Amino acid sequence: MASLRSRRSRPNAQLSDSERLVPSKEKKLTGVVQKARLYPQNDSYAIAVFTILAIFSRFYRISTPPAVVFDELHFSKFVDRLLTGTWFFDIHPPLGKLILAYGSYILGYRPDPTFVIEKIGNPYPKSVKYVLVRSISAAFGVCTVPMTYVISRNLSISRASSILATSSVLFDFLGLIEGRLILMDSQLLFFCQVALLCALQLWKTEPRSAKRWIWLTLTGLSAGAALSIKHTALATPGVIAVVSFFGLHFLKTPLTLVECLYAGSCGLALYASTFYFMFNLLWKTGGKYDRFMPPHFRRTLIGAAEYDPAAKRVSFLRLFWYLNRRMVQSNANIKKRHTWESDWYHWIVNWRGVLYFLHKEARNNTTIRTQVYLLGNPVIIYLTLLCVVSFMMLLVLYARYRDHVQKRKMYRKLEQIGYNGAFLLSGWLCNLLPYILVDRAAFIYHYIPGLFYGQLLAGLMLDMVPHGVRIYLVMMLIVCMFSSFIYWSPWIYAVPLPNELHVERRWLPKWT
Repeated sequence: MASLRSRRSRPNAQLSDSERLVPSKEKKLTGVVQKARLYPQNDSYAIAVFTILAIFSRFYRISTPPAVVFDELHFSKFVDRLLTGTWFFDIHPPLGKLILAYGSYILGYRPDPTFVIEKIGNPYPKSVKYVLVRSISAAFGVCTVPMTYVISRNLSISRASSILATSSVLFDFLGLIEGRLILMDSQLLFFCQVALLCALQLWKTEPRSAKRWIWLTLTGLSAGAALSIKHTALATPGVIAVVSFFGLHFLKTPLTLVECLYAGSCGLALYASTFYFMFNLLWKTGGKYDRFMPPHFRRTLIGAAEYDPAAKRVSFLRLFWYLNRRMVQSNANIKKRHTWESDWYHWIVNWRGVLYFLHKEARNNTTIRTQVYLLGNPVIIYLTLLCVVSFMMLLVLYARYRDHVQKRKMYRKLEQIGYNGAFLLSGWLCNLLPYILVDRAAFIYHYIPGLFYGQLLAGLMLDMVPHGVRIYLVMMLIVCMFSSFIYWSPWIYAVPLPNELHVERRWLPKWT
């Protein structure tokens, strides 16, 4: 220590060449050590940690409750019909159901013809390996967590802020509950994420390069896959298409018309192929579902009243067009109101959730209540809303004082945050605004894709905070997210509690 102090006290000119190099090395080494304390040594460590945490959170108590939960009533039936070749009709495209059915079939799931699901809450018999089907949803739910980190880093969000954005996906109740049941929203979010990540890679490629065509293909296919899960995925392919066609922010020049058409064709081809597989897999009458198809199709279904062994199937394109038109019409014609429906402006403030499952029993003169209640993590929902509103205000202030901002040294960094933020804000808005025009019943789980863009925006906004403060802020927010997750975990994992403890957790009047 004495020699080090004496060396530092001498002027730099009196140091030898070797001594002159030491301080810069020490400074560099110190920086690495400090960084290692604050972050994982590199991004792969963070991805691994988040993957492990996601596996635990999505698969923990996945067999509970051992009964039909909310829309498992429909999707469990669709899985069984796909595996038995029985026709059915749904307002959503086939890919999500195909993945649930054949993914679980590979794991060992087999339909039980003696079990008929009649209503929500019906217990699954031991012969039905429902956990295998739930596991497919859980696997996609797991993947959405590390994917958030990868996308954040590709948007040039700092490691600390990326950790915050990823933690918000890890601990949010909406994606967590949907990803533990026989539902499709974990697949929906995953393929939207893949499409966004592929687009970010596409926009970095050089025109007419081999990499560009590879990423064009992958972007088109992943966007088509997202749309093949649910039509509500359209916002992500739409935003990607607008940026690509007009060459906004991420691109020096717009993609050519040929490139745009090629990517779109890849997506459309994948979308159409899912219907092709469904038409060829389902060959038995579906009873009441047959009426959704034209007579010439019903004549080909074995067991149908109009069945004709000599009948030939109509052309695929004709069937494809007919069924898609019928899906859209049926979706628009749903007029029945639902007890747990809510509006888009309820979702952004967590005003009301959905009671997915409820069981009551009396124990020692106490009512024990077991429930699954779909709700957003309050910390995450309000943090996201705060960041979205704050960013909108900053855009207004920038438009007013842009001449002053452009003269500041931090302008380049602020400019990048502004453009990336505008892109994420567009994703948030495009996922929400269509529901203003939707007249049918909608639910808080429809907010999942939009919330994801808001969570990324929250991470991006945090990069505007000074580095030292940012670290402590990230730590504090993650602690709050985790504490909220623990507090409301009985509503996620169907943990039996006395009724009064459930009442304590009802912080808003519309929560049940």
